[in-house]
Amino acid sequence: YQMDGGTVIISDREYKKISPRKIAQMGITRTFQHVRLFEQMTVLDNILVVLTERGVTASLFEKHTKEHITQAKRVLKRVDLWDKRNDLANNLSYGQRKLLEIARTLAMDAKMYLFDEPFAGLFPQMRKIVISIIQELRDAHHAVVLIEHSMELIRQLSDYVYVMDAGKLLAEGTAEEVLSSKHVIEAYLGE
Repeated sequence: YQMDGGTVIISDREYKKISPRKIAQMGITRTFQHVRLFEQMTVLDNILVVLTERGVTASLFEKHTKEHITQAKRVLKRVDLWDKRNDLANNLSYGQRKLLEIARTLAMDAKMYLFDEPFAGLFPQMRKIVISIIQELRDAHHAVVLIEHSMELIRQLSDYVYVMDAGKLLAEGTAEEVLSSKHVIEAYLGE
């Protein structure tokens, strides 16, 4: 989507338009609310694609090095999908698909991670994996932007919170400040 307003500032530089490739080169990666994978590729190939500096088509024909495989193994083990590496992405369960998408972001070793509802539809064990990944990224001083509706997870994972309502900023501050705000309670809890 084209921007219809506002400003994007990264490292004190203002941008009006940034290509997806440029965003990745800047060290920014993301997941989507609705999982987006290369469905007819294996789990391993979904990771190997993001480990290259080329476009998708060129990366499919690139001879992957031992280092590529080692990096892919590391992230797939981190999300407990190494044993599924030869399965097609579309054969994974919904939760496994979400974990694969998160693994792709980890493979990019980015500076900033944007997670759009990464917990939606996950079983408790999978939720624990994602919680620990977000905590590890935060502890390693990566920027993590988390879009989430669970107040419990917001309290657990957020250092600073912005609450949006109908595209407008409703409140900002620490999790406790924001979640005790009268405006937030009225808008989201109906009280």
